[in-house]
Amino acid sequence: MEEKKSFSPSSFLNKHRADLVLILSLILICAITFLAVSLMREEGEAVRVEIDGELYATYPLDTDGEYRIGEKNVLTVKDGRAYMSYADCPDKTCVRTRAASKTGDTIICLPNRISVTVIGGEGDVDLES
Repeated sequence: MEEKKSFSPSSFLNKHRADLVLILSLILICAITFLAVSLMREEGEAVRVEIDGELYATYPLDTDGEYRIGEKNVLTVKDGRAYMSYADCPDKTCVRTRAASKTGDTIICLPNRISVTVIGGEGDVDLES
């Protein structure tokens, strides 16, 4: 008759110590990298709006306002953050997307082919458009 082996936490830890150290190290490295990237992102200066990949308009983030994009979408800029306040698309994903304020943040409305990207930094902002 075979003897049943019982589970022992201490024997499990002894067998898999190196694996656990590796896994915890990778988790720690990922967390530190995520925090560093999040904290180093700059506040944007403007939003670039594109329809079908072509520049539609650029709006500054330091001026509050509501802007009609295309036929029915509305982009709202308030307190240095931009968000889609209205869209006529069926899924409303762009309306539910959190407000964008950091350089590189994007809001996408696929059905209407609208892309809103926060821009900033030297040479990146052209408010003449």
